[in-house]
Amino acid sequence: MGSYTTFSRVTGKSYPFTIDGDTPTQTEMARINSILAEEEGVSSAAVEQDDGNLFTSNIGRGIDTIQQMYGSAVEGVGESTGLDFLKNYGASVVENNRKELEARCICC
Repeated sequence: MGSYTTFSRVTGKSYPFTIDGDTPTQTEMARINSILAEEEGVSSAAVEQDDGNLFTSNIGRGIDTIQQMYGSAVEGVGESTGLDFLKNYGASVVENNRKELEARCICC
C-alpha cells in the first residue's frame, strides 16, 4: 500500500489517498476523481481535465494582467498627448486582455 496526495484545482486543498503501489492505476484515478468531484461540487469531467497546475495556470493570468496594464498606460499616454491612434490601440489591448482573463477564470 502506498499513499498518493492530490490537490484541488478549485480550493488548493490537499486530499490524501491510499493506493496499491507507487502510482495510482486507472481504476484508482477514476475513484480519486469521483471523490474530488463530490468534495469540490464539480463534475467529474472538470476534475479529469488537466489544465496544468495552479502555478502554470496563473503565469498566463499574470501575463494577461501585465499586458492589460501596459495597454492602460499606452491609452493614458495617447489621451494626455491627444494622439487618438495611441489611445485607441491602448484601449484595444486592455479590452483583449480583459477577455482573455475572463476566459481563464476557474471560479465560474
